[in-house]
Amino acid sequence: MQTIQVSPAPADTDSMVRQLTQDFTSAATRLNKQKLTLNIQETIIMVFGPSHKINDYELADVAFGNEKLEVVDRYKYLGIMLEKTLKFDQNVKYLHRMIYRKLKTLGRVRSQIGQFTAILYNIYKSPLYVQ
Repeated sequence: MQTIQVSPAPADTDSMVRQLTQDFTSAATRLNKQKLTLNIQETIIMVFGPSHKINDYELADVAFGNEKLEVVDRYKYLGIMLEKTLKFDQNVKYLHRMIYRKLKTLGRVRSQIGQFTAILYNIYKSPLYVQ
């Protein structure tokens, strides 16, 4: 189960840690009522916001139960690389690498495919112009 929770930024790190602990406890209680459990080993924390504000938060000591939670700066969620500053530089680089690899593979096998497929490949490779 992957969940993104959005809430306003608290005034300081201590209140953020308290809020996170309260939220995790509440989520665990709701899951227990449904006879489900929260997988703490797969749970991460990511704080979003402007870089000058989120650098003030040091969340290295966030724990739930006996487990320490991992704090990350970047996370891939539903195919999109999310960054803590909500810039999409890493996502664009990631997509560029993925598309380049696929086009390179198509280019290698182009000579081995039929005439119609080669035409479709050329259409796919050509730039799109929107009027």
